[in-house]
Amino acid sequence: MATIKLKFRPSSIPGKEGVLVYQVTQARVIKQIKTGCKLFEAEWNSGDIHIVTPSREEYIKDLKIELAEKEKRIRYIIKVLEQTLQTYTAEDIIKAYMSPERQYDTLFTFTKNVIASLNTIGKTRTAETYNNTLNSFMRFRNGRDLFIGELDSEIVEAYETYIIKTLGLKKKHIFILYGHFTSHL
Repeated sequence: MATIKLKFRPSSIPGKEGVLVYQVTQARVIKQIKTGCKLFEAEWNSGDIHIVTPSREEYIKDLKIELAEKEKRIRYIIKVLEQTLQTYTAEDIIKAYMSPERQYDTLFTFTKNVIASLNTIGKTRTAETYNNTLNSFMRFRNGRDLFIGELDSEIVEAYETYIIKTLGLKKKHIFILYGHFTSHL
């Protein structure tokens, strides 16, 4: 099983922000994934990120959320590779992370792309329905995205219950909305 570790690379210029990278190890081969996230050396302490100055508090909070999402994506990719390949390398993990392939897409991103495509081909009413459904689902998830492969019957049933309670829709309306959406997956 591959391992993931968040690492800090300090800047060679004193007083400048360093960068955070994920170190991915598989079969004793180590590769790095750039996060695009920057941090001052004082904010890093042995694998943990600390708020040092109040002016950076919001940035640090957002950074932690972004890093958690990136790590979740890497772990999901590893899970998919373990389920689909007998052997895989650290390079396979990196390629999958950098790949725009659909199996690693998040549901929100995928749905937004479908909506954009529908608008492009002139199906504005269908796009509006999808957009309303997406907004409702995003409220249900409190803005927390998920990978397409993570969408299962438990989540769908919980969403159905949410719709019935919050919008007062009947079960038949939910199946109509769900049927439209899943025809594109």
